[in-house]
Amino acid sequence: MQDRFKYRAWDKENKKYIYGVEKGLEFYSTAGNLRVMTLAEIAESSKYIAEQCSGLKDKNGKLIYEGDIVEAYDYTIEHSQVVWDKGCYVLKSKDVAMYEHLSSYEKKCKIIGNIHENPELLEEDK
Repeated sequence: MQDRFKYRAWDKENKKYIYGVEKGLEFYSTAGNLRVMTLAEIAESSKYIAEQCSGLKDKNGKLIYEGDIVEAYDYTIEHSQVVWDKGCYVLKSKDVAMYEHLSSYEKKCKIIGNIHENPELLEEDK
């Protein structure tokens, strides 16, 4: 379950993910000095959105992070966002009935995008 302690950060300005931020984020300041931004600083920053890995994998073996959009397979196919709520990861969709623990869908769902790059996936009719 070591994967549970992995993080990524969405860079709002450059519109891209940075992986491995649990170790901190190295960058050069305007003065040219190497600086390391800690995970706590990243989480509090207005420039980044920190997202934690759930430690679970989809049916293709890909790690599932907060903010991912997955296709959940049960009786129907539902596009849902992975969110942290009340101490666990859940699948949240626009359909109020779909608010399930992610662990119930491990290896029965597929990552199809994320909330930053593909928000339209939550609006599409399946």
